[in-house]
Amino acid sequence: MSILPPELYGPIVDHIDDVGCLKSCSLAASALRYPSQRLLFSCLSVDNNSYVGHLKLLSDSPHIAGFVTFLRIYPLFHDYMGKLGMDPLLQILNKLTNVRRCFVYGMWYLTSRSIFPERVQLPDFLINFLNRRSLRELSLSGFNTTSAVVMRFATTIRKLHFTSSGIDDEFDCIEAVNSVEKPVLEDLSLLNVGDIGRLLTQPQNLPCLAALKNLSIASDTDLECARELIVATSRTLELIHFDCLNSYPSLPPKFPQLRKLRFTFDGQLVIPQVLEVCIAEAIIVLSTLAGLDTSPALREMNIQQRFASSGFFDPLPYETLFQLLDEALAVYATPPRIRFTLVSRHEIGTPFGSFANMARVKMPRAQSTGRLVVERYAFAPSKTFPI
Repeated sequence: MSILPPELYGPIVDHIDDVGCLKSCSLAASALRYPSQRLLFSCLSVDNNSYVGHLKLLSDSPHIAGFVTFLRIYPLFHDYMGKLGMDPLLQILNKLTNVRRCFVYGMWYLTSRSIFPERVQLPDFLINFLNRRSLRELSLSGFNTTSAVVMRFATTIRKLHFTSSGIDDEFDCIEAVNSVEKPVLEDLSLLNVGDIGRLLTQPQNLPCLAALKNLSIASDTDLECARELIVATSRTLELIHFDCLNSYPSLPPKFPQLRKLRFTFDGQLVIPQVLEVCIAEAIIVLSTLAGLDTSPALREMNIQQRFASSGFFDPLPYETLFQLLDEALAVYATPPRIRFTLVSRHEIGTPFGSFANMARVKMPRAQSTGRLVVERYAFAPSKTFPI
């Protein structure tokens, strides 16, 4: 190793994507230790059982805190934190000064009236931590907070994802929005957060959406709110993601920058008839969006189905959709790529062949031009496979 210039060690380690190899490299030589640790600890996940251990690691090796750019905080249960206290987590947060991406999955508690977890207020110590970091991406799940906090995030963070979260005050944040000189929000995802969508579409708040490129809307989004979001951003949107919708908002006539359309269907949590309704509604929307007049810049259509019931991805509900896509997208000089992603929980044990075969038969134009991709994604292990 002594024959290599020191500046080459980092780039060499950067090409290693195996955790075991990185751990071995970190122990092999002092010259490889810091480049390996920089990758190993770039993402830090903390939960109820790891606060003390992570705090000890960061205290014993202070340099590691600077490597953490992606922080994930998993559900905090009040009973547990009441016994442990917040001090270990607070100490960890105080050491992490270089976080750029942060996912907080919820601070839940169970009520005496319900077995289901309910949202609680986003704690002040987390708000202070998030406001003190130069975040590029923030995902919040399972919190209530104020409109001022939401608008603070919407005017300072590029990527925002809200899931099962809400606002517990009036929409009174005109001052916060008017103080923004340049909109920064480019990526917005809303899942079960109707009041947050209504906040963002208030007339005084629309300037924060002026640079939005990616918009994801879920099945429980208020349709009128969804329509206002899409209308307000139609000139700049490059991606629209409809997640498990069984009805769709009316759409504006033109999306000049739209490059990618994505539809997600859930094959496990809904009965087959509901899945058919979702696909039928998507066909209506596609007949409007997939055309040169509406979306002249369209380059990719992505259809994703998650967790098919009984482990089987039935192609029959998709037959009309296959034919529509093959015909509608053929009008483009360079036809958009059509990508079907079948998401399963495991790498093996789920039949995919019948779905892939029908897609190829019913979409001859896309198949013959190499524009059709059918793939499966497995969570265990996390990997994508062509079919």
